[in-house]
Amino acid sequence: MESTVFLSQNKLTGITPEMVHWVESILPQETHPERAQSFLLSRLALKQALESVMGQAAPLEKLILTNHHQLRFYPDYFVSLTHTKEAAMAWVRTTRGHGIDLERVD
Repeated sequence: MESTVFLSQNKLTGITPEMVHWVESILPQETHPERAQSFLLSRLALKQALESVMGQAAPLEKLILTNHHQLRFYPDYFVSLTHTKEAAMAWVRTTRGHGIDLERVD
């Protein structure tokens, strides 16, 4: 099973203060606001993709990567994340060996 989700920054709604606080608690204090936004966008894409594959809710606070492609709380799933300041994409699979990358074309 697999799922791929693409999210665009300009279409994103529903950001709560709790989500912002969660990002601030994970990233270094000196993180640029645009970097924090793209981090959150990538995790929201990951949340949607993982929920699609699992068929159940996945809280943001449990979306912690233990290495570049595996989740601490969901070790049976492998992920690839990519983001720019305008968009993010997440790919979730039940098998290893994949990767995605977003690039601007302008």
